[in-house]
Amino acid sequence: FNTIGFIETEVLERLMDKLSFIKITPKKILCLGSSVGQLSKQIKNKYPNAQIFACDLLPNQITIGLTRSTNIEHISHDIDSGLPYQDNTFDLIISNLTLHKLEHTEHFIREIRRILSNQGMCLLSMFGVETLKEIAIAWQAIDTYNHIQSFYDMHDIGDLALQAGFEQPVLDVEIIKLTYNTTDKVIQDIKALHDPLAHTAMRQTLTGKKRWYKFTGQLKINSPIKITYEIIYGHMIKQDTNTAKLKNNAAKITLESLKAVSYTHLRAHET
Repeated sequence: FNTIGFIETEVLERLMDKLSFIKITPKKILCLGSSVGQLSKQIKNKYPNAQIFACDLLPNQITIGLTRSTNIEHISHDIDSGLPYQDNTFDLIISNLTLHKLEHTEHFIREIRRILSNQGMCLLSMFGVETLKEIAIAWQAIDTYNHIQSFYDMHDIGDLALQAGFEQPVLDVEIIKLTYNTTDKVIQDIKALHDPLAHTAMRQTLTGKKRWYKFTGQLKINSPIKITYEIIYGHMIKQDTNTAKLKNNAAKITLESLKAVSYTHLRAHET
């Protein structure tokens, strides 16, 4: 857990690049998924006058060490169950490669909205459905078990954001294809993510050398080996409700609220 892998570094850089186009001056910032402190450090460099907090699924001893080394408050918390902050606290929330790790995704998005201040913004990244599809296909030739977890589609995340109360979430996707000469390097990069990418319904017994060699043989059928990572980026802003209660339970609804019935999405080319 003390190092950040190549893939996580690449996604973090792309997430920060997207933030560079957004003109805000946040006073309080929350980093979710700290990338072993790299995210909070970069945020501190970009917003030196802001008060920065970091919350992660990392073990407590890691977050204590990060607090000491960065002078930024890092805490270990089961963020799947909720976020330990008061309502309307943060002007900016950055979540890097965290959402796909959670079971209660809609609740987590609602929690993000709850702790955002009015006009506060959340920028997030997560793995999408195409991630590690070559690994899944290779295992399908070996057995009938699911080996890679099921990831969300971009449209599903947009729907969950709308259900959570975000009016016009903006989502886009990037496809990153990595090329490898050896299966060892493929597995090394996946392990460096420290990410629970394995499916919970996969075989619970040891793989064994024969099955492993069959799997790696399937990966090497098309050489060089290409591995896909689909990255979903989300940009969500907490806005004032446009509905005001009138007498007799009637409601006043603005034109803007009627327009905000769907989210915007863009698909980027492969990189």
